[in-house]
Amino acid sequence: MGVDEPFYTYLTCYTVLAAQHDPRATRVLQTAYTLLESYAGHIYDEHLRHSFWENVAVHRMIQQAYATTISSLEATG
Repeated sequence: MGVDEPFYTYLTCYTVLAAQHDPRATRVLQTAYTLLESYAGHIYDEHLRHSFWENVAVHRMIQQAYATTISSLEATG
């Protein structure tokens, strides 16, 4: 199992919960994003950190979902 396995799990859980309009979806996404930020914070080389975020599909999908969710929450609240 690769290091990205938990992120696929987080993304799948988020997707299922969001499809059901379950309020836990946002918490799951926040947890995944916070964990990714934590991992990225340990990558001191800027190029490698950028690669971590952009070149790993599941990382990019979580980042995009998080940005969309935060924008929606800010617009409604």
